[in-house]
Amino acid sequence: LFFYFYLFMKIVRVSIFRNIFIYLFIYLFIYCTLRKEVKKIKTTSQVI
Repeated sequence: LFFYFYLFMKIVRVSIFRNIFIYLFIYLFIYCTLRKEVKKIKTTSQVI
């Protein structure tokens, strides 16, 4: 029984870390795209 519990915890931990990694990746991607958009807007406003 304890062994199964340990295995379950291991799997859960791995999945949690994977989720955190995926969320971080998505966050970075969105952040980068937003910065690009902001730069574009700034440059266009400067031109105007």
